[in-house]
Amino acid sequence: MDPTGTQQQDQNPFHQALSGQGALLGQHKQLIKALFESNQNMVQQISELARQVSTLTSPASPAFPPHQVTPAQLPASSSATSSQRFLHNLSGTISRRPG
Repeated sequence: MDPTGTQQQDQNPFHQALSGQGALLGQHKQLIKALFESNQNMVQQISELARQVSTLTSPASPAFPPHQVTPAQLPASSSATSSQRFLHNLSGTISRRPG
């Protein structure tokens, strides 16, 4: 190629503007790629945090196993003292349970 032709292209304002725009596009491409990678990393971190939060907020197993009163445990007589004793025992069981 003719050195004079290359020199003329470098001095052409249109060619200079196009070269400058090409360089800017290359920089923008690199910045967008870096932002995309940062975004992916942030999504992974948020997913991990969400998993940790769900572990913290999930109901823990009770300290005491669930206690169900069966008909055999109900007071046999309908007297007031046996009913009171039953209610007293029941309230003690309930007060020992957390939450």
